[in-house]
Amino acid sequence: MEDVIYSNANGDFMLFNIHYDICAVIISILTATCILLTKDVARRENRAFLVIVLNGLLSGIFDIASAVADSYPTQVPYIVLSGLTFMYLLLHNTQAILFFYYVRLICGEERRLRLKHLPAYSIPWIINLIVLGLNPFFHWVYYFDENLVYCHGPALNVLYLTSGYYVVVSFIYLLQHGMALQWKRRMLLFAFMLSICLAVGIQAMFPTMLLELFIQSLVFLGILVSIDDEDA
Repeated sequence: MEDVIYSNANGDFMLFNIHYDICAVIISILTATCILLTKDVARRENRAFLVIVLNGLLSGIFDIASAVADSYPTQVPYIVLSGLTFMYLLLHNTQAILFFYYVRLICGEERRLRLKHLPAYSIPWIINLIVLGLNPFFHWVYYFDENLVYCHGPALNVLYLTSGYYVVVSFIYLLQHGMALQWKRRMLLFAFMLSICLAVGIQAMFPTMLLELFIQSLVFLGILVSIDDEDA
């Protein structure tokens, strides 16, 4: 099977290509392997980077699994259909806050988090958890219609907005506290943020192209090869 069929909230059928997800999984496996074999994982920065890569890997696996399961909805229990989608959305939308934590680490600010700043950094993530946790009751993020076709709910935009929030905060944080970092390190971190925005935009215009995880995995590979040598 090469492609799978989804449906959006308006009931329009969309044909999704999972090849990019498969490539993302392969690249993430290679990146994680290189981190474990060539980097000093005792360093907090490298451990955080490894967690981000592994989270991307799991996101890709669950995205592929949910796509395959949704292609055969009558042969897969409903709890499996819903559970796979839930895990993908949970993991994928965790990536932004993990990246923000990584930015704080490499800027040397991880121990300077003031209590007054904690709500601004944690509340968006808590909102994500609440929205996803209540979805089985209200079906406002995603749901399956009477034909077991996967559909997007209006609250899916909340997940995108909260992830976008952490990207913006990371961008501002790098501008304020990242001047001590090597130039190429700052540029690749900025490139990661830009690539995520670009991938989301492309996917919105061409919904059959699942590019987010693929582009993300390429940027992480670039970070590993180009800027993490100093942390080895």
